Amino acid sequence: MNTTYFFSGRIIAAISASLFWSGQIHLNAASDVSISTAVTSGGSFAGPNPNVFTPTAASAVANKGTIQTSLNGGNAVTVNTASAAGGNGDLTVTSAIAKTAGASSTLTFNAVRDLIINAAVSSSTGAMPLVLNSGRNMSNAQALTSNGGNITLSPVQTFTVGAAVNANAGQVAIQSGSVESSSDQNITGSSVV
Repeated sequence: MNTTYFFSGRIIAAISASLFWSGQIHLNAASDVSISTAVTSGGSFAGPNPNVFTPTAASAVANKGTIQTSLNGGNAVTVNTASAAGGNGDLTVTSAIAKTAGASSTLTFNAVRDLIINAAVSSSTGAMPLVLNSGRNMSNAQALTSNGGNITLSPVQTFTVGAAVNANAGQVAIQSGSVESSSDQNITGSSVV
């Protein structure tokens, strides 16, 4: 049974859970990564499962087509901003990511600083668990839809909800930070913790 939680205004979530981060964080060195339709540049993808994007330049692009192909093939994808470069460590989704085929596959975003989701991230076939980590803030201006996969949100500071977050039969877990919204938004899942 799905539960829809309706949020309006600012909610301070007093959540004291551990933030698990798989990877290395460089506090003074990182890349700004954009997920778009542009050709992958300033970094590269490696590994079939998970297919991990690692940036090498201060500004990098991870091609959304590469991400979708991996997810549709049932392979997990991780996009990191940690690097030895001189960017801020922001990860911005500027083109929609749509999983439309294949078995369950996890999409992980690891932003050293901010995670900004300006385009929809969704699955219509197979569950797509979402693991979203940011060293400061995260926001979603467009919907996050996991088709039954768990959605784990781990901002160190604030998650600004700007559009629906829908895990359907999956769980929505807010691991750290606070949650706020300037307008009414729905967070839907089997449970929201």
